[in-house]
Amino acid sequence: MSHLLALLNRLKAEAHQRLLTDSQAAAFGRLQRLWRFPGRVNLWGPPGSGKTMLGWVVARAAGAPFYASPRLLRESSRRDDSQIVVDNVPSEPIRLREVIGELQLRGTNTALLITSFPNRIGLTSVQLGTPNVTDVDIVYRNLSLLDFYSLEPFYSTNLWAVVQSVLP
Repeated sequence: MSHLLALLNRLKAEAHQRLLTDSQAAAFGRLQRLWRFPGRVNLWGPPGSGKTMLGWVVARAAGAPFYASPRLLRESSRRDDSQIVVDNVPSEPIRLREVIGELQLRGTNTALLITSFPNRIGLTSVQLGTPNVTDVDIVYRNLSLLDFYSLEPFYSTNLWAVVQSVLP
């Protein structure tokens, strides 16, 4: 298994609210309030802003399955989940409506749909902004807690680039 895959699996397994950056924690609070009621919520933000990590935390906190893509959702044999998190959802209206249709067929009451751009079909949205220096410092701290270290910290507005900077 590659070092990156091992690290990603570890991050997913350890996904917890205490590992969120400040901006992710604020978005998590908004998402928790929105998930009290059935509906679809769109989490969006630029690549590398931490949307996937936040999705893992939301799924774990809610006991909901996390699907890395709409394709994996369609291929899943599970049909009885009232809450679902789906990553890499297209933001184009027609393709987004297809995912929502799949959720309706499954009887899913509440879903977090993660996109790179805001939806244009009226779903409630939570934006995750571009990471700042404090966010990057928190990610490095979290990686060190998982025994992944960087000799020379790499500051970027893309948290995936920061994660990859600790790999050999």
